[in-house]
Amino acid sequence: MLSIEFNPIIFLGVVVVARLCNLFVAWFTHFLLHQNVLGIPLYKIHLNSHHRIEYNMYSRSDYYWAISEHFTWGLFFISSLSVYHLLFSSWVEWTFCIDAVVNMVNLYYLHAEYGNKDSWLSRYSWFKKDRLLHKIHHSYDKTRFMNSNNYAFGGLIAGHLMDRLFGTYQPIKNSRKIT
Repeated sequence: MLSIEFNPIIFLGVVVVARLCNLFVAWFTHFLLHQNVLGIPLYKIHLNSHHRIEYNMYSRSDYYWAISEHFTWGLFFISSLSVYHLLFSSWVEWTFCIDAVVNMVNLYYLHAEYGNKDSWLSRYSWFKKDRLLHKIHHSYDKTRFMNSNNYAFGGLIAGHLMDRLFGTYQPIKNSRKIT
């Protein structure tokens, strides 16, 4: 276990590293939910729940798919917390874990607001851009689903940093065509 003496400067560094690690975990989890991993079609869970529900096709099986997707996200989330617990001790572990919880709440909240036309966040240009990038992500149909882009979303600070780093960023070319 890594134990670091507390110091305000080191704390700021740990916060930045925790933020980047948690952004990566969220991006990677979303990326995996668009893939076939070791013969496990994780993409089917995401495609049949989240991407399908966007089109208001609510049936009993849609809800089962949605529950299985949240369960899958939960497994990845708990796994990351477990890794932080194994790697770090004391305040470093808490910093990573608190940032992970804040990140997850932020992602779920922002994602819910993307679909809300009257969102209070609509006054901010970063949110409007994020919403359009998210629409690009959802524009992929069933046959092209595993090749979609813009997996990351996280608001003003996070933006699409991980998408840019890993080459999965697709810019907005024509916003009228998307909306």
